[in-house]
Parts: sequence; structure tokens; C-alpha cells
Amino acid sequence: MGAEFHAEAVLAVRGEHRTVVVSAVHEHAYESRNYSNYSCSVALPDGTPVAVEVWASCDASSREGDRFTMLFDPAGKVAPTDRRVPGSAFEPTALTAGGALALTAAFCIAVVRSRRGRSTVR
Repeated sequence: MGAEFHAEAVLAVRGEHRTVVVSAVHEHAYESRNYSNYSCSVALPDGTPVAVEVWASCDASSREGDRFTMLFDPAGKVAPTDRRVPGSAFEPTALTAGGALALTAAFCIAVVRSRRGRSTVR
């Protein structure tokens, strides 16, 4: 997971969106689960092949010549991807922290409300 997070962080900071063209569609059948998944081989519009396949955008309706958008690292240090990456390198932790804060607030409100109905005088 560390390398994947690093790649997503790099692409979030300096990634460039580029259009790619489907050159082949590949079906990956999982017979034991009666399920198929698809990947697409792609190239840049000038015909230069892209070393990684498109998985997130490719499906049964994809055809040769279709266009997708991929996110590329201009320095070429991490592989391009068609998956959605965070808007910033800190977005994944911000969502987790925000969720924890909301849960803590809801818990505090519930405790205060549960104590309001009790009388402290005996």
C-alpha cells in the first residue's frame, strides 16, 4: 500500500491529464465466480503505446478507438493511471480525520442528551 499511496500522492501534486486511445480490449473471465472484468491496452493519440492498461474506465462496451483520460507524471517516476486520485496528497487523511471528528461530536451530543433527562437531586 505504501508504494500505491506514494504514486497517488505524486499524481495528485503534479499529475497531468492526457487523452489515450484504446488499441485493444481484453476480457478477464473468472469462471468460478461467473464474472468478467475488462482491461484496455491504450496508446497516446500519436500512436505511442502506454505501458499500463486502463482498468477503471474499461468495460464490456469499450471498443478500439474509444478515448479515455489518464493521469501521467510528467517526470515519469510513477506509472500513469485511469483511477481517480485524491485532489491533494492530504485528502485521504483529511477524510478520515473529518469522519472521526463527526463521530466524536455525535457521541458527545448523545451523551449530553441522555443525561438531561436524569435528575441529579435524590
